[in-house]
Amino acid sequence: MVDTNVVDLGVTDGSGADGTVTVERTAGNKLQLKDTTGTHNLEDLVTASGGDVIGPGSSTDNAIARFSGTGGKTLQNSAPTIADDGTLEVNPGHTSTGDFVANGDTAAHEIMRANAGTDTAEFANNNTNIDDEGLLRVRSDSSSAERTISAEAYLASAAGPIIGMRKSRHATVGSHTVVQDGDVLGVIDAYGSDGSAYVLGARIRMNVDGTPGGGDVPGEILLQTAPAAGAVTTRVTIGSNGTVTVAGPAVFDGVAGFNALATLNANGLIKTTDASDPTLTLQTTNTVHELDLFLDESAGSPGDTLVAEGKTAGGNTVFKVKSVGALQSANLQLESGSETIEHVFSDNGLVYEIRNNAQDSDIKLYGNDGGVDTLLMDFDVSAPS
Repeated sequence: MVDTNVVDLGVTDGSGADGTVTVERTAGNKLQLKDTTGTHNLEDLVTASGGDVIGPGSSTDNAIARFSGTGGKTLQNSAPTIADDGTLEVNPGHTSTGDFVANGDTAAHEIMRANAGTDTAEFANNNTNIDDEGLLRVRSDSSSAERTISAEAYLASAAGPIIGMRKSRHATVGSHTVVQDGDVLGVIDAYGSDGSAYVLGARIRMNVDGTPGGGDVPGEILLQTAPAAGAVTTRVTIGSNGTVTVAGPAVFDGVAGFNALATLNANGLIKTTDASDPTLTLQTTNTVHELDLFLDESAGSPGDTLVAEGKTAGGNTVFKVKSVGALQSANLQLESGSETIEHVFSDNGLVYEIRNNAQDSDIKLYGNDGGVDTLLMDFDVSAPS
């Protein structure tokens, strides 16, 4: 009877010396080689560490093979796959587990983590992350950091880095629908912690300011701040036509080396939001000296009146018209329709003239006793006969 567990093989060592090697299967289902030097286990000849590598009964197509930690000789099936085109999927089954992690040189340094359970991507120990709605967060706990977000450009030209914000009224990403007047084009918010929550303190808001057309989207910029108590409020608006509107008191603080605090075009407008008596206040930095110019638009006589009101305690209020040199006169002209009354003041103080260019009119001087204007003098000016 032939022993099916034993096979004799004729071999040669390449030098012409022939021999016979016997391959035998043992009772433990292991193969042994027997030659003139003795008996050898086949697994000892294949691996220095010894032991058989055993695969699973079934596996997922394209799955990455993993070794079991028990015994170190068993291959396991894996969730991650490598497709024929090289695509690596860590969580092809779309389960709530299966993060992708890339670690740094120490356990405390994690370069990147893709969280399957929260659908977020984290970078640099989660100092930067992107959530499933595209919200990007950048954090820093370094007191020596010069900036949290840096946009840099290295170009041999005048061009610099650009941070862009885009708005479309189409609900599909990447598609276009024209925006409308009043739509928000972009917002930059600054928050501060009140000890338990982050509260909005200031905002820069960009809106559509007008009707958009082909190649044209008129825009405005709103500068908003929060008061000591309350929500952010628009303080300054720069409109699409260049108009700058200041809500509330506008204070222009002088800076050493700068003489011009504000420059207006030929048709410049200073406008307040008050419904009555709009006031322009001129005040020193120490608030000791103050003069208010306001428009008294009371109905009836005398009508719109520009009033200069001194607010300096214990000081007089003086309205002065002054020339720039001794050879020049200082003229104050009052016009009503086409008629002009001209007051001429000589710089040397020797001449004071009142010239009425109207042919027939009156020059009246009034005094006020604290409540009622009283006519003091009436000059009746008539054309010469």
